[in-house]
Amino acid sequence: MILSESESLLNTDPDSALLVLNSIAYPEKLSEKEYNRYILLKIQAEYKSYQDITSDSVILSVRDYYLEKKDVPHIALSSYYCGCYYKECGNRENAMKYFLEADEYAGESNDFNLRGLIRNTIGVILLEQLDCEGAIRYFRESVVFNELAENLKNEAISYMQIGDCFQYLEQPDSALHYYMKCLHLVDRENFSREQSGIRQNIGILYAWIGELTKAIQYLKDALEYTSGQNDQ
Repeated sequence: MILSESESLLNTDPDSALLVLNSIAYPEKLSEKEYNRYILLKIQAEYKSYQDITSDSVILSVRDYYLEKKDVPHIALSSYYCGCYYKECGNRENAMKYFLEADEYAGESNDFNLRGLIRNTIGVILLEQLDCEGAIRYFRESVVFNELAENLKNEAISYMQIGDCFQYLEQPDSALHYYMKCLHLVDRENFSREQSGIRQNIGILYAWIGELTKAIQYLKDALEYTSGQNDQ
Protein backbone atom coordinates (compact mmCIF):
# COMPACT_ATOMS: atom_id res chain seq x y z
CA MET A 1 0.00 0.00 0.00
CA ILE A 2 1.36 3.40 -1.01
CA LEU A 3 0.42 5.13 2.26
CA SER A 4 2.19 2.49 4.33
CA GLU A 5 5.27 2.79 2.13
CA SER A 6 5.32 6.55 2.61
CA GLU A 7 4.86 6.21 6.37
CA SER A 8 7.82 3.83 6.60
CA LEU A 9 10.05 6.47 4.94
CA LEU A 10 8.98 9.50 7.00
CA ASN A 11 11.75 9.50 9.60
CA THR A 12 14.63 8.30 7.43
CA ASP A 13 13.86 9.81 4.03
CA PRO A 14 10.98 12.35 4.09
CA ASP A 15 11.78 13.57 0.56
CA SER A 16 11.16 10.07 -0.79
CA ALA A 17 8.05 9.75 1.39
CA LEU A 18 6.70 12.90 -0.25
CA LEU A 19 7.50 11.57 -3.73
CA VAL A 20 5.55 8.42 -2.94
CA LEU A 21 2.56 10.46 -1.76
CA ASN A 22 2.70 12.71 -4.81
CA SER A 23 2.47 9.62 -7.01
CA ILE A 24 -1.18 9.30 -5.97
CA ALA A 25 -2.92 10.90 -8.93
CA TYR A 26 -6.35 11.54 -7.38
CA PRO A 27 -6.09 11.55 -3.57
CA GLU A 28 -9.57 13.03 -3.30
CA LYS A 29 -10.92 9.69 -4.58
CA LEU A 30 -9.54 7.87 -1.55
CA SER A 31 -11.94 6.80 1.18
CA GLU A 32 -12.50 9.34 3.95
CA LYS A 33 -10.26 7.34 6.30
CA GLU A 34 -7.46 7.00 3.75
CA TYR A 35 -7.75 10.62 2.58
CA ASN A 36 -7.28 11.97 6.11
CA ARG A 37 -4.36 9.64 6.62
CA TYR A 38 -2.92 10.85 3.30
CA ILE A 39 -3.18 14.54 4.32
CA LEU A 40 -1.56 13.87 7.70
CA LEU A 41 1.29 11.93 6.11
CA LYS A 42 1.76 14.64 3.46
CA ILE A 43 2.13 17.51 5.93
CA GLN A 44 4.53 15.40 7.99
CA ALA A 45 6.66 14.68 4.93
CA GLU A 46 6.60 18.34 3.86
CA TYR A 47 7.54 19.62 7.31
CA LYS A 48 10.31 17.07 7.78
CA SER A 49 11.61 18.08 4.32
CA TYR A 50 11.69 21.76 5.39
CA GLN A 51 9.01 22.70 2.86
CA ASP A 52 6.48 25.51 3.25
CA ILE A 53 3.30 24.29 4.97
CA THR A 54 1.57 27.68 5.38
CA SER A 55 -1.04 26.75 2.75
CA ASP A 56 -1.87 23.44 4.46
CA SER A 57 -4.82 24.64 6.56
CA VAL A 58 -6.58 21.38 5.62
CA ILE A 59 -4.71 19.83 8.58
CA LEU A 60 -7.30 21.55 10.82
CA SER A 61 -10.12 19.48 9.31
CA VAL A 62 -7.99 16.33 9.62
CA ARG A 63 -7.68 16.97 13.35
CA ASP A 64 -11.47 17.46 13.53
CA TYR A 65 -11.97 14.13 11.73
CA TYR A 66 -9.84 12.26 14.26
CA LEU A 67 -11.58 14.04 17.14
CA GLU A 68 -14.92 12.82 15.81
CA LYS A 69 -13.52 9.29 15.52
CA LYS A 70 -12.03 9.51 19.05
CA ASP A 71 -8.72 8.24 17.58
CA VAL A 72 -6.43 9.44 20.37
CA PRO A 73 -3.00 8.76 18.80
CA HIS A 74 -4.01 10.49 15.57
CA ILE A 75 -5.67 13.37 17.45
CA ALA A 76 -2.32 13.92 19.16
CA LEU A 77 -0.33 13.81 15.92
CA SER A 78 -2.72 15.95 13.88
CA SER A 79 -2.97 18.50 16.72
CA TYR A 80 0.82 18.72 16.77
CA TYR A 81 0.88 19.49 13.05
CA CYS A 82 -1.91 22.04 13.50
CA GLY A 83 0.51 23.69 15.91
CA CYS A 84 3.32 23.46 13.35
CA TYR A 85 1.02 25.01 10.73
CA TYR A 86 0.21 27.98 12.97
CA LYS A 87 3.84 28.31 14.06
CA GLU A 88 4.95 28.61 10.43
CA CYS A 89 2.14 31.13 9.80
CA GLY A 90 3.51 33.26 12.65
CA ASN A 91 0.52 32.70 14.95
CA ARG A 92 2.30 31.63 18.14
CA GLU A 93 -0.82 31.82 20.31
CA ASN A 94 -2.72 29.24 18.24
CA ALA A 95 0.45 27.20 17.81
CA MET A 96 0.86 26.90 21.58
CA LYS A 97 -2.83 26.02 21.98
CA TYR A 98 -2.51 23.07 19.62
CA PHE A 99 0.86 21.94 20.97
CA LEU A 100 -0.59 21.77 24.49
CA GLU A 101 -3.64 19.91 23.18
CA ALA A 102 -1.36 17.48 21.34
CA ASP A 103 0.61 16.87 24.52
CA GLU A 104 -2.56 16.06 26.45
CA TYR A 105 -3.59 13.40 23.93
CA ALA A 106 -0.04 12.11 23.52
CA GLY A 107 0.00 11.62 27.28
CA GLU A 108 -3.15 9.49 27.02
CA SER A 109 -1.49 7.25 24.43
CA ASN A 110 1.95 7.23 26.14
CA ASP A 111 3.58 8.59 23.00
CA PHE A 112 6.89 9.60 24.58
CA ASN A 113 8.46 10.42 21.22
CA LEU A 114 5.75 12.93 20.34
CA ARG A 115 5.79 14.43 23.83
CA GLY A 116 9.54 15.01 23.47
CA LEU A 117 9.00 16.59 20.06
CA ILE A 118 6.25 18.87 21.39
CA ARG A 119 8.43 20.12 24.22
CA ASN A 120 11.34 20.69 21.88
CA THR A 121 9.14 22.73 19.54
CA ILE A 122 7.77 24.82 22.40
CA GLY A 123 11.35 25.37 23.54
CA VAL A 124 12.24 26.66 20.08
CA ILE A 125 9.32 29.12 20.19
CA LEU A 126 10.41 30.41 23.60
CA LEU A 127 14.02 30.72 22.43
CA GLU A 128 12.85 32.76 19.43
CA GLN A 129 11.18 35.08 21.96
CA LEU A 130 14.50 35.23 23.89
CA ASP A 131 12.94 33.46 26.89
CA CYS A 132 16.03 31.35 27.41
CA GLU A 133 15.15 30.13 30.90
CA GLY A 134 11.70 28.98 29.75
CA ALA A 135 13.26 27.32 26.72
CA ILE A 136 15.79 25.47 28.91
CA ARG A 137 12.94 24.02 30.99
CA TYR A 138 11.17 22.67 27.91
CA PHE A 139 14.37 21.36 26.31
CA ARG A 140 15.20 19.53 29.55
CA GLU A 141 11.75 17.97 29.57
CA SER A 142 12.31 17.02 25.93
CA VAL A 143 15.48 15.18 26.95
CA VAL A 144 13.53 13.14 29.51
CA PHE A 145 10.86 12.07 27.03
CA ASN A 146 13.42 11.33 24.32
CA GLU A 147 15.25 9.09 26.77
CA LEU A 148 11.99 7.25 27.49
CA ALA A 149 11.36 6.94 23.73
CA GLU A 150 15.00 5.90 23.13
CA ASN A 151 15.21 8.64 20.50
CA LEU A 152 18.92 9.33 20.84
CA LYS A 153 19.17 11.82 17.97
CA ASN A 154 16.45 14.09 19.37
CA GLU A 155 17.97 13.72 22.84
CA ALA A 156 21.31 14.95 21.46
CA ILE A 157 19.66 17.85 19.66
CA SER A 158 17.96 18.93 22.89
CA TYR A 159 21.32 18.90 24.70
CA MET A 160 22.73 21.16 21.97
CA GLN A 161 19.77 23.53 22.27
CA ILE A 162 20.18 23.74 26.05
CA GLY A 163 23.82 24.64 25.42
CA ASP A 164 22.73 27.33 22.97
CA CYS A 165 20.43 28.83 25.62
CA PHE A 166 23.25 28.98 28.18
CA GLN A 167 25.48 30.60 25.59
CA TYR A 168 22.84 33.30 25.03
CA LEU A 169 22.69 33.73 28.81
CA GLU A 170 26.49 34.18 28.80
CA GLN A 171 27.09 31.11 30.95
CA PRO A 172 29.89 29.40 28.99
CA ASP A 173 30.62 26.66 31.53
CA SER A 174 27.02 25.45 31.50
CA ALA A 175 26.88 25.79 27.70
CA LEU A 176 30.02 23.68 27.31
CA HIS A 177 28.66 21.05 29.71
CA TYR A 178 25.60 20.44 27.53
CA TYR A 179 27.53 20.75 24.28
CA MET A 180 29.85 17.99 25.49
CA LYS A 181 26.89 15.78 26.45
CA CYS A 182 25.65 16.23 22.89
CA LEU A 183 29.11 15.62 21.41
CA HIS A 184 29.63 12.34 23.26
CA LEU A 185 26.21 11.07 22.23
CA VAL A 186 26.43 11.98 18.52
CA ASP A 187 29.96 10.58 18.26
CA ARG A 188 28.92 7.35 19.95
CA GLU A 189 25.93 6.94 17.62
CA ASN A 190 27.68 8.40 14.55
CA PHE A 191 25.02 11.03 13.79
CA SER A 192 27.03 12.75 11.05
CA ARG A 193 24.95 15.92 10.59
CA GLU A 194 24.89 16.57 14.32
CA GLN A 195 28.60 15.75 14.61
CA SER A 196 29.32 18.71 12.36
CA GLY A 197 26.81 21.07 13.98
CA ILE A 198 27.88 20.51 17.57
CA ARG A 199 31.57 20.98 16.72
CA GLN A 200 30.72 24.28 15.08
CA ASN A 201 28.85 25.42 18.21
CA ILE A 202 31.71 24.36 20.49
CA GLY A 203 34.19 26.14 18.23
CA ILE A 204 32.17 29.35 18.37
CA LEU A 205 31.93 29.06 22.16
CA TYR A 206 35.68 28.61 22.55
CA ALA A 207 36.29 31.60 20.26
CA TRP A 208 33.93 33.69 22.38
CA ILE A 209 35.80 32.88 25.62
CA GLY A 210 39.17 33.49 23.96
CA GLU A 211 40.47 29.91 23.65
CA LEU A 212 41.35 30.31 19.99
CA THR A 213 43.47 27.16 19.54
CA LYS A 214 40.56 24.97 20.65
CA ALA A 215 38.13 27.06 18.61
CA ILE A 216 40.13 26.60 15.40
CA GLN A 217 40.44 22.84 15.96
CA TYR A 218 36.71 22.31 16.54
CA LEU A 219 35.77 24.48 13.56
CA LYS A 220 38.20 22.56 11.34
CA ASP A 221 36.70 19.29 12.57
CA ALA A 222 33.21 20.62 11.82
CA LEU A 223 34.24 21.32 8.23
CA GLU A 224 35.61 17.80 7.85
CA TYR A 225 32.32 16.30 8.97
CA THR A 226 30.44 18.63 6.62
CA SER A 227 32.67 17.51 3.73
CA GLY A 228 32.05 13.90 4.69
CA GLN A 229 28.30 14.43 4.46
CA ASN A 230 28.65 15.98 0.99
CA ASP A 231 30.69 13.00 -0.20
CA GLN A 232 28.04 10.51 0.86
